[in-house]
Amino acid sequence: MTGKPKTVAAICAAQMFVLVSSYAHAHQLPNQVVATLYRSSAVIEGVKFKIATFDSAETTVGGSKLDYNWQNCVDSAKLRMRQSGVTTLFWCERGYHNEKQ
Repeated sequence: MTGKPKTVAAICAAQMFVLVSSYAHAHQLPNQVVATLYRSSAVIEGVKFKIATFDSAETTVGGSKLDYNWQNCVDSAKLRMRQSGVTTLFWCERGYHNEKQ
């Protein structure tokens, strides 16, 4: 249990870095390597809200940009769903958010 708060803090810090660094190069990467985090609505059925876009140019060791962005997105979704009292769902989709969806 002693390692969990440090692990959660490290993951959150890494995700903030990804979010801040990705702001500087918005939509510069192809859709195929980007992950977007969404959540459902607790009130309106069938509605999804964009939470974050993971579009870092970093790669995982032995992996790809998509691997890196997807794993950060999935980790973020899991952390949010673990919070007590959360009734909405969080999930990742490949590509940038499309307002027309």
